[in-house]
This record gives sequence, C-alpha cells and structure tokens, in this order.
Amino acid sequence: MKVVYHETYREVYTRDPAAAEGRIESIYAALEGHFEFGEPALATEADLKLVHTQRHIEVIKKFSFYTNALMAVGGAVEKLRRAGKIASALIVDF
Repeated sequence: MKVVYHETYREVYTRDPAAAEGRIESIYAALEGHFEFGEPALATEADLKLVHTQRHIEVIKKFSFYTNALMAVGGAVEKLRRAGKIASALIVDF
C-alpha cells in the first residue's frame, strides 16, 4: 500500500477539532516505516467540479486553506485513480 501524504496535511486550517494541531502525528508515526509514502499532485478545478458547484469552489478560493484543500483532494483523487475506482459524492451548494 502506498500512503499519499504531504506536510501541508498537518496545518491547522479551522477551529474544528477534526483540524486540530497534532491530529496527524500519531497516524503518521504508526504508518511510517511500514508503508511507502508519496506526495499528491494538486487537484485541478476540473476535479473539484466533479463534486462541487462552481459557486462553492469560488467561495472556498477566498479562504487561506484553498491550496491545502487542493492538496488533500489531489491525494484522494490519486488514490482513487490508482485503485481504478470511481467515487460519487453529494453536491452541496451554499
């Protein structure tokens, strides 16, 4: 198994507990040395449009974590492509 990972995943981007500082370290430590790690490419806007409206994308672009979001989505897209799986998602428009 190859773990798709980037250091930006450690950054705190909101006050939500799911984004709290230190959330990644224990998982990373458990996987390090047992699996190969690789960095994702940034997701493209075309990737985002598969699951989000243009309006939602424009709202998220205004936040400082937009690049981090592209990195996280890029990692998910890469894993799905490697696995040959197609993902579906609910489109939420704010």
